[in-house]
Amino acid sequence: MIKKSFPNFPAIIGLVWLIIIILGYEVTHFSLDLSVLNYLWKFFAVFLYVCLAGGIGFKIWVGRELPILTTRILQVLLGFGILILITLILGVFWRVTPTIITILWVIGLIVFSKSIYAWFKSISNSFTHAPLNLSGFEIILCFYLFLFFAIQLFQSFAPPIKYDALIYHLTLPKIYLDLQRIEDIPWLVMSGMPQAAEMMYLDVMAIAGETGPLILNWFFGILTSIGIFGFLKEKVNAKSSLVGVVCLFSGYTVVSSLSWGYVDWVGCLFGMGMTVCIIQVIDHYSKSLVFLSGIFAGLAFSTKYPAGVIFLSGFFTLSLIIWRNKSNFLQSIWRYFLGASLFAIPWLLKNLILTGNPVYPFFFPSGSMDLTRLGVYQGMEPYGDLFDLFLLPIRATIQGIDGTNGYSVSLGPLFLGFSILAFLGLEKLCRKKKTETLILGLLCFSGIFIWAVGNQISGFLIQTRFYFSLFPAFTILAAFGFENLENNMIGKKNLIILSRIAVVIVLFLNIFQITSDFVKKGTLTYLFNLENRQAYLERNLGWYALVMEDIQNLPSESRILSIFEPRGYECVPACDPDEILDHWKISYSKHSDNDLILSDWKNAGYTHLLVYQEGIDFLKENPDPHHPIQELNQLQSFLATISVEKNFGGIYTLYRLDGH
Repeated sequence: MIKKSFPNFPAIIGLVWLIIIILGYEVTHFSLDLSVLNYLWKFFAVFLYVCLAGGIGFKIWVGRELPILTTRILQVLLGFGILILITLILGVFWRVTPTIITILWVIGLIVFSKSIYAWFKSISNSFTHAPLNLSGFEIILCFYLFLFFAIQLFQSFAPPIKYDALIYHLTLPKIYLDLQRIEDIPWLVMSGMPQAAEMMYLDVMAIAGETGPLILNWFFGILTSIGIFGFLKEKVNAKSSLVGVVCLFSGYTVVSSLSWGYVDWVGCLFGMGMTVCIIQVIDHYSKSLVFLSGIFAGLAFSTKYPAGVIFLSGFFTLSLIIWRNKSNFLQSIWRYFLGASLFAIPWLLKNLILTGNPVYPFFFPSGSMDLTRLGVYQGMEPYGDLFDLFLLPIRATIQGIDGTNGYSVSLGPLFLGFSILAFLGLEKLCRKKKTETLILGLLCFSGIFIWAVGNQISGFLIQTRFYFSLFPAFTILAAFGFENLENNMIGKKNLIILSRIAVVIVLFLNIFQITSDFVKKGTLTYLFNLENRQAYLERNLGWYALVMEDIQNLPSESRILSIFEPRGYECVPACDPDEILDHWKISYSKHSDNDLILSDWKNAGYTHLLVYQEGIDFLKENPDPHHPIQELNQLQSFLATISVEKNFGGIYTLYRLDGH
C-alpha cells in the first residue's frame, strides 16, 4: 500500500495551533462592547440603503456618456430620487412606519439584487484598478481625506447636537414617524419646504435610529468626492484631480457639516450631478444628458428652495451651450425643464394640497402662516452693503466664519484661491479646455449673481450653506486652476514646491481645528461607553439638555409651549417649539391682556411654558425690529403673574400654566 504524503501537514497543524491559542487568549482577555456592534449595524444599514439606490439607478440608466466612476455615482442619485418619491407618496396618501419601510427595503434589495451586485462590482473594480504609484504630495492629500472622513464618521455615530438639525432637519422625520404619515405641521413652518433629504433621513431613521441620518449625510460627502474625482480624472492629471477634491474640504464648516444631519451636502451631491452633465454636454451633446442635468437640478431644488440656484444657473449655462452648438433651443430647454419638474413639482403639489400655497411658507398667508408670521419670517434686511454685489466670493471666504452672523460658513481659502487661477493664461489653453473653463465660469458667476441679488431681497439668503449646490462647479474650476498654476511653473521647481507647501499648511490647520473640535465634544468618551447619551448632550448642549431631560420626565399628558427656544427634536410631540421666535408676538398681537393670553394657551391644551430667558436678555441688548422692547417688557410682565416650576441656572425657566 502506497502512503500518501502531505507536505503541508506540519504547516497546517502549526497554523491551527496558533489560531487556537489566539482565540483562547482573546476570549478570556478581550471584551467586545455591544455598542460597537450597534455602530457597525447602523453603518451597514445605511450602506445597504446607498447600495439599493445604486442598484435602482443602475437598472433604469446605463449611462455611457460620462466616466464610469462618475456614472456609478449618478446612478445612486437617480436611485435616491426614486426612493424619495416613494416615501413621499406613501407618507402623504397612506402611512410610513418602521415596519412598512423595512418591508420595502427587503423587497427592494431582493428585486434589485442583480443590479446592486453589478453596480457594486463595477465601482469596486474602479478602485482596485486604480494606480498606486502616488507621489509624496498625493499621499499627503489622500491621508488628509482619509483622516477627516474617519473623524466625521465617528462623530456621526454620536447623538445629533447641531442647531438646525434639532429644529427641523431631524425633527421632521421623527414627527412623521410618530404621526405615521406626512402632513403639514402647523407649529413647524419648515414642513412646507422641499424635503428630499428629510425623506431619506426618515427611511434610515426608521431602520438605523437617530444617528442613521448623520451617517447617510456622511455618505453624501463620500459620494460627492468620488463623483467629482471620477469626472476630473478625464479632464486633468491625477494630482490636480486630488487637489480639486481637497479644495472642497479645505474649510472647517464644509468638513464638520458631514456629521451634522443638515441638507446642504445632499444639495451639493445633486449639484455635482447637474454640473458634470452640463459640462459633458459641451462636446458630447445628447438628449439624455440634457434631461439628466434637469433631473439633478430638480433634485437639488427638492432639498431646499435656495438650492434651486443651480437650476437657474444651469438654465443660463445650457442656453449658451445650445446657442454655441446650434442645437434646437426649445427642444433642449423643454427636456431640461421636464427633467427638473419630475422631482421639483411633487413638493409644490404637496404644499398646494396641504396648505393651498405651492411655495409655502412664503409670499402670502396660507396654512399656519398669517401676516404676523410672514413679517417675522421674511422681513430681514440685506446683509452687508452693495459691495456684496461685486465682492461676494471674497467676502464669503474672508468674512465667513462658522456659527456667526452673515455668511456663517468657514469655506476655506483654496476654493476661491485656485478656482480663479483656472483663468490663468486662458488664451494658451486648448480649445476644449478653454470652452469648459468659460462654461464653468458662467455657471459659477450666474450662481454668485443670484446669491447676491437674493441677499438684497432678504438678508437671510446671504448664508453660504444655502449654495452648496454650486460647490462642485467651483471644485472643478479649482482643479483646473491648480493644473494651470503648475503648468505655468514648469522648470521652476521651487515655486511648485512652495505652492504645494501652501496647500499642505491649509490642510494641516483645518485638520487641527477639526480634531480639536472632535476632542472637545468628547465623542470618543461617548462611543466607548464611558458616558451615557444624556451626559454627552449636557457636555455639548449645556442647560438645554437638562431642560429636555426634565420635560421628558413630566406627566404624559403635559404639553409645553416654548418661548424663544426653537429646538424641538428632544421633546416632540409633547412640546411646541418656537421655531421662528414668534409665539409671544402672535399671542401679544391678539391680546394685550395677560389673562386673555393665559386663557388662550390653556384652552389650546398647554400645561407648561418654557422660556429661554437668555434669549430675552439678548434681544434687549441687541434690538431687533421683529421683537420690540415693548413686547419683551410685556412678556416679562406676564411671566411675573404665573408660577415657576423650575429655574435652570437663570438660562431657562419652566412655568406651570394650570397652577396660575
